[in-house]
Amino acid sequence: MKGKWSFTGFVVSDWGSIGEMINHGNVKNGYEAALSAIIAGSDMDMESRCYKNNQTQLVKDKKIPITLIDDAVARILRKKFELGLFEDPFKYCNTQREQKELNNPEHTKAARQIAAESIVLLKNENQLLSLSKDLKVIAFIGPLVKPRKQNKGFWDIEVPNTDSTYIVSQWQGLQNNVGQKTKLLYAKGCEIEGDNKEGFAEAIETVTSNSIFD
Repeated sequence: MKGKWSFTGFVVSDWGSIGEMINHGNVKNGYEAALSAIIAGSDMDMESRCYKNNQTQLVKDKKIPITLIDDAVARILRKKFELGLFEDPFKYCNTQREQKELNNPEHTKAARQIAAESIVLLKNENQLLSLSKDLKVIAFIGPLVKPRKQNKGFWDIEVPNTDSTYIVSQWQGLQNNVGQKTKLLYAKGCEIEGDNKEGFAEAIETVTSNSIFD
């Protein structure tokens, strides 16, 4: 990317992802994580502090050349100069503009269009999934079936009094489309986190009850 494509920007990790390489078993510690990431081309470590805590030692240990650090720093500073942040560090901090753009309908419209164009629809060959408008009973199992907020994803912005107006849960979405002739069954089964299995029996009963095969 930086060589063949002459990319002049900088690469930043996802939140904590360099440190998460330890959890995933790719590296043993933050020292190895920082080494792997900087060699792979990541210029900035978002949040995990692997760079902050280890890059100086990596250079001292001659694991990486100082030129690699210089290149990453230059790329980051160049973009800050281009953005005008050295003249005004708060250039893009505007509370009035923030309120105007927060939950802007035009942004929602654009996001919906992008999502629709990026979704991949798979063919249901040979009716592998027994989906049909003629189904009499559909059972939904799981803690994320009915909640609304979780459908926004992890990196969401709190917009007061709007979640209930534009977020449609899986449960509600199905209700809106299957019609009156289809019976919907639901069991929570478990919580989003934890190993409590108290809801398993209800979930099993929901999907094996005679009413499902009526």
